[in-house]
Amino acid sequence: MQVSNTFKALVTGGLLMVSTLGMAKDGTPAQQPAPTPEEAKMLDFCSFATLGLVATADMRQSGVSKAEANKKLDDFIKEASKDVTDKEDKQVLADLGKFWKGNVDGLYSVEVFEKEEDKIGFVQYVYNESMNTCIADIKSQNKPTK
Repeated sequence: MQVSNTFKALVTGGLLMVSTLGMAKDGTPAQQPAPTPEEAKMLDFCSFATLGLVATADMRQSGVSKAEANKKLDDFIKEASKDVTDKEDKQVLADLGKFWKGNVDGLYSVEVFEKEEDKIGFVQYVYNESMNTCIADIKSQNKPTK
């Protein structure tokens, strides 16, 4: 899936932000515990789940038609499924594809902003909301019942 400079800037900014989260005020590495295997899986899943939404938001702000965005998502899902061998993982990918495509209309109902910073802001908003919602949903599903 081709991405625009807005998407590249967002990813680069996100990586820079994550890389500085572990820094103390004096610039030395902060001592933080490594994520548990469960947390790492959750972050991996949410990052991948967010990818399709962010790519769609970016395509919208880059002037890609809705039909072309749907085609690019189909192509991406088809290509990604070639690398997946596990039956459950294939189903998860298929479900994510349906989820992404189910959100195209909503993301395309948003105007295409004129200013580059507004375009980047919209794509960043989609990223933040998607990640936060995904993480909160997974955490709420994994809470022990009393």
